[in-house]
Amino acid sequence: MKRIVLFLPFMIIAFMMPLAVNRVISDSGLKLYVSTEGKDTNPGTKDRPLRTLQHALDTAIPGTTIYIMPGIYRESVSIEKGGKPGKPITVTSDESKTGIVEILGSEPSSRLEWKMCSNITCSEINLKNRGNVYVTTLVWQEQPHLLFERLSDGSLERLNLARAPNYKVTDQTRYQQHWWVAVDSVLSTTTLTDKSNLTSLQDVSNATAFISDGGSRCGSAFYQRLITKHDRRSGELQFTEPVGFSIFGSQEQGIGPDTTYYIEGKLSLLDAPGEWYFDKEKKLLYLWPFEQGNPKDLNIEIGRRSFAFFLNGISNIVIDGLSLKYFNRNSDLDKTGAIILLGKSGQTTNSITINKTEIAYSHSGIKAVSHNTQAFVNDVTIENADVHHIDYDPVFIFNDTDSTNNLSVFKILNSRIANNSFIPESIGVNIIKANNILISGNAITDHGTFGIHISGYERNPEVAHGISVTKNTVKGTCYNLTSCAGIKFYGGKFTNTRIEGNIIQNSNGWTYCQAQRDGKGSAHGVFISNASGIKVQNNISVDHTGSAYLVYPRQIPAYGNSFINNLAGNSDFGLFLSNPNDAFDYDVNTKNTRHNDTVVRNNVFWDNRIGFDIDPADEKSVSVDYNAYIDNEFDLRFRNKAFSYSKAMQLINNWDAHSITTQKSAFINPDQGNFNLAYQSPLRARGEPSIPFFTVRTVLNLLGFGSDIGPCQYKWFTISCPIL
Repeated sequence: MKRIVLFLPFMIIAFMMPLAVNRVISDSGLKLYVSTEGKDTNPGTKDRPLRTLQHALDTAIPGTTIYIMPGIYRESVSIEKGGKPGKPITVTSDESKTGIVEILGSEPSSRLEWKMCSNITCSEINLKNRGNVYVTTLVWQEQPHLLFERLSDGSLERLNLARAPNYKVTDQTRYQQHWWVAVDSVLSTTTLTDKSNLTSLQDVSNATAFISDGGSRCGSAFYQRLITKHDRRSGELQFTEPVGFSIFGSQEQGIGPDTTYYIEGKLSLLDAPGEWYFDKEKKLLYLWPFEQGNPKDLNIEIGRRSFAFFLNGISNIVIDGLSLKYFNRNSDLDKTGAIILLGKSGQTTNSITINKTEIAYSHSGIKAVSHNTQAFVNDVTIENADVHHIDYDPVFIFNDTDSTNNLSVFKILNSRIANNSFIPESIGVNIIKANNILISGNAITDHGTFGIHISGYERNPEVAHGISVTKNTVKGTCYNLTSCAGIKFYGGKFTNTRIEGNIIQNSNGWTYCQAQRDGKGSAHGVFISNASGIKVQNNISVDHTGSAYLVYPRQIPAYGNSFINNLAGNSDFGLFLSNPNDAFDYDVNTKNTRHNDTVVRNNVFWDNRIGFDIDPADEKSVSVDYNAYIDNEFDLRFRNKAFSYSKAMQLINNWDAHSITTQKSAFINPDQGNFNLAYQSPLRARGEPSIPFFTVRTVLNLLGFGSDIGPCQYKWFTISCPIL
């Protein structure tokens, strides 16, 4: 009997062991492995991995983690099945993290058969250049739009579509410095004249012209136009589609004597190393590599696939630790982007996380789009990403309806977004009619155009809400566009919206036209254009060719904005609240309500040409006080011509009753970007009091918790400006 009793516990343990093992497997989820050495007929275990990521995702169930072994994968993956709340499908690099997982949208030149150009195959190419050009027939259907060559020294160079003038950038901050100038043009929307270049150029009819305006506007917009006629005798290009900014029924003339342009898309333009051309009718690719030799023996990537991951109505997906490169342009732009989140009618693309992922050298980066009021994309987090060298928008969130629910709850956090958007009309982070957005902790640097651009619902009654742009560094923007900005809000009403704790620096805005007319560039730090209800606080905006902060109402009102505890420095204007009177198409109601209910308090205007320039419709509706002016050529300029000089000065004094004028010594070392406050800084305790009792305020000021002017609040035991 004793033997039976002693044996029972072992029987119970033996019986329970399979249940425990099964429970662990169930809780931990399924693991699938993918390897370049695998087979899709394998079970997907670590020792018998799958070959393709597509097969792994087709096999996955909620809770599955797909581990991709280091290597190169040339795939476009459509995710057809999602996870469940708490049980996402995760795609990540292998557990060892010993190598890089690269998913490429390209094909290598070594897989193709190339022939040197002959007099028959390359008759349009100049005879002296034919011995440098190779030609191949593409064996796939997609048209290439981008090519990259890895040189023998390890550097990566982009090959450019054959163009005139040839691609040349000697100063990235003056991107269009070597474009041709339409110096013989008069103001026009359809005719560009340049006798010095176009009379000697072979016929470029049906090619494409890229045009930077130099007519009604000056370098503030780009146009890509089909050339319908090239008259070589007169040196003229003709376009059917107008060139010039058009909005709300107005049509500006984009062509003038300060217009710059280049032409691409003709085989005859292929005349230099690093150029290529594709004949889409014959499927022939012509290529003059940077390095000598047959492309079959060179390391060249040719764009083919247009996306790495495509999600349409799929939820609960995690993409982690991957590198996505060389993704091409598709004629269907909804299928162009390294990662595409597309709203599907009646369904929600929800709970998507993109973490520690590199996206580079591609047409577009991360794209979330809804075209239907019943198609939703919600709860998307992009974190610790590295998005660089993207032609068009690196991050694009676009609601094609006026619904306020289609695109909501997006977080873009702690990511690097750099060296992008040198192609016309592209933006670092571009968000159109989306809500509940957090853009925080990112480094957004070296862009051709805007760093961050947020668009509302324009004249429609809907109100954009819950948008926060905080603690970002936005530096080096507007390298090929003037009148743009590091951070811009455009179009309509906003609520619960703030620009807070950012550093915005070095918006350049150089274009040929701007340099001709003003002698320099013109671009802004923070630009609020036709937008109301935005709180701008605790930011540092310095070193811009235009305004550190600009509010411009034109066709849509801009009122109810506030500027509190900001620093505006070393720019043409510190803060400019402007009048649209110089625009021919301004809206009368917009002009008559401009800057109503605007607050400008506790700001530092440092070393600007004009510290604060204001032209409100109703001076009684604007609150201005407790500001500090340091080393500006003009501290405050009030532009209302209806006021006499003495009345204007009286108004200024009433506005600025508690403001101060002081010296650079208010900061520790502002010329080196150090805006920390010294103990005896005159900015200390000079801000608008937040506590009514004098004694309590005095004690708090002594302890370093007082109301200082500007974003850098003095602290006894820590630095005063953690934003830096």
